[in-house]
Amino acid sequence: MLSSRLSAAAAAIAAILLFSACQDGDENGAPATSPTVTVSQRVSPSTSPPLSPAPSESIPPGGPDAAFDSFREFASRVQAAVQSQDTNFFIDNAVFTSLDCPNELQGDCGFPYPTTIEGIRVGVWQSEGTVQAPDEFEGTLSNYLATNPRLHSLAALNRDIGGAIGGTPYYAILNSPAAPSGTTIALGFTNDGGAWRFYLYLNAGTTETSTNEWLSGTCAECYDYWEPWEGS
Repeated sequence: MLSSRLSAAAAAIAAILLFSACQDGDENGAPATSPTVTVSQRVSPSTSPPLSPAPSESIPPGGPDAAFDSFREFASRVQAAVQSQDTNFFIDNAVFTSLDCPNELQGDCGFPYPTTIEGIRVGVWQSEGTVQAPDEFEGTLSNYLATNPRLHSLAALNRDIGGAIGGTPYYAILNSPAAPSGTTIALGFTNDGGAWRFYLYLNAGTTETSTNEWLSGTCAECYDYWEPWEGS
């Protein structure tokens, strides 16, 4: 039973990170080529202090380890950036993703072809996502931070999700009762060469059910370890 739940959880996480922005075929019924998604190793030059060192160990089943201790310490800086509505903190320390739209069949990517969109992953829980250029993402994040969200909890997976991201994801989960939609946002971080890097903005609260899942600490599909943030 546990094995099947973990398999379903892994599949759900993988589904979130599929960026199939252009899947319709042409008028003759030929399938469109899926856009190529790769992770750029380039990290935006940061004007902020270096991020906290992140031990490479993943979270073992049943509880956190030194890696999560480091993430918990780093989360105080996330909280400060959220409270001050400092969008640059996240953009300056982001790992950028490149999304290629290589031909005319993918015109609904929103750009002329061939085009490479480089930016930050923006996803929706149990759905598809996209890549937003830094300027566009700054608007997305700024609008949400203006609703005065609070850091609610921290979470992590003990499974390497592979694919374009890879590694073990760690989440800082925000909640904003004042936001008109998408009240719960999971900010995804990963260990990039010994430092915590921001890589995913995940709308996790599209329904009352999904909001409760991410805020309850009981969602096996969402995370393997969860704890409330101090003072939340």
